[in-house]
Amino acid sequence: MRRNLFRAEDALLGLVNLVAPSTLHVGLDGSDDPNAGLGLLLLLAVLGAVAAIGLRPSDQPTVAAGGVEAPRIVLVGPLVGGLFLVGTLAGEQLGMADGSVIGGAGVVAAGLAAAGSAYLPVTSPGVRRALVTPLVLVGAGIFSSFAGEIIGGLDVPAMIRDAPAVGVGFAVFVSVLLISGIGAFYAMFVAAPRALADPEASWWLWIPRFALFLVTALLGLGIVLF
Repeated sequence: MRRNLFRAEDALLGLVNLVAPSTLHVGLDGSDDPNAGLGLLLLLAVLGAVAAIGLRPSDQPTVAAGGVEAPRIVLVGPLVGGLFLVGTLAGEQLGMADGSVIGGAGVVAAGLAAAGSAYLPVTSPGVRRALVTPLVLVGAGIFSSFAGEIIGGLDVPAMIRDAPAVGVGFAVFVSVLLISGIGAFYAMFVAAPRALADPEASWWLWIPRFALFLVTALLGLGIVLF
């Protein structure tokens, strides 16, 4: 298995993080008007990820961390949240009264694809990576939209400076809060689908990739912690 430190998807993610707050809000701008084109894009992202799950080899290597090994299929767990969210947004943008119907269908389809992968044809790693990339990039846009609404307007350095009594502690608290939130998102939308689509030799490869994602995400939101 390859050990490339960064891949094309990492560069694309960094670019989306940097430009998304101003140009890619994926319809999460407070508008109640459905956008069929956007809804179709989100739906295709879900279908691509489901296809990648089903068209992978059934004998993929296990997931190992801290001496504990588990079947790679456990990565579907973090992916479920991303599929449900994107599917629900797709339904809403397509004008459905309850978008969660598509979100739930995407989760069920992913489970069926995972269970039936042994009976489906296997595609190349490159094809599977291409199939999950739309979900990964859409996820970055969704993250920027949500994070921009919640914390984009905060002047974090000023908050730290204005709290001298708890300066260091507050800085650490804010840092851990941001990194943990971004880490959970990264596992759900980026690491899990990509690791399922194309397993790699070492888990540590995700550390520099997450660092790149973290830095570009914070820069894109205009946040510098220190």
